[in-house]
Amino acid sequence: MQEQSGASDCGLFAIATATAICNGQDLCMLEFDQFLMQKHLLQKPKVLKEEVVEVYCHCRLPYTGRKMVQCDGCQKWFHCDCLRVSPRRSTNWYCSPVCSKTV
Repeated sequence: MQEQSGASDCGLFAIATATAICNGQDLCMLEFDQFLMQKHLLQKPKVLKEEVVEVYCHCRLPYTGRKMVQCDGCQKWFHCDCLRVSPRRSTNWYCSPVCSKTV
């Protein structure tokens, strides 16, 4: 296994070694470029596209076309299949006993 030069880059080699092991690479066959690793880690990550997605329900997932039901107390939305409730209801529905007392 390759030896680093200097004592300040042990974290770089730890990350590179762990990544190589996770990818199933033979450490005996690898040679890391310490300068390139330093340069790569110092670069500011590029955000390709930042998007805000509203999430709902206890599962904290977005609306994807699944049937949903709205609490008549807090007005929050929940996926019917997460709650195992029918989207068709004739009575008020509350997500918690606390919400049922607020009305």
